[in-house]
Amino acid sequence: MLLRSRRIVYVIGCSSMGAYIAGAMSKLNFDVYVIDVKEDAFRNLPPDYSGFKQVGDACDTDFLNHQISKSAYLVLVATNSDNVNSFAAQYIKKIIGVDLVIARIYDVEKHVLLDNSGIKIIYPSLLTAGKFFDIVKDYNKEGE
Repeated sequence: MLLRSRRIVYVIGCSSMGAYIAGAMSKLNFDVYVIDVKEDAFRNLPPDYSGFKQVGDACDTDFLNHQISKSAYLVLVATNSDNVNSFAAQYIKKIIGVDLVIARIYDVEKHVLLDNSGIKIIYPSLLTAGKFFDIVKDYNKEGE
């Protein structure tokens, strides 16, 4: 049973990024649970998505306690709110006890909320800026 439960992935927030990751993880045969506060967000999921969908609030600790399994492989918290993502990620990591928790944070200054928490952070603005400079650097090499 432990091997089966380690194949569980939760994606909280069904934005385009959350939906893409949920779809890709379901193709890799993970048991994927997508959670969003709005049911119509599930329209972002790819047509071949084979996981589960659950309407729920990531700030509701009763909901999180009943929906998130401690033995999950990973939880991605990627709502459109840094505050919700920070809260839910910390709750899932510290209270529920999931080992691998990843949070999307837009505001780089909010890193202080998650410093030393063991939560992995994705900063879209830094990723975009890094890609921008990679393109500029490659373009300059082509012009030499």
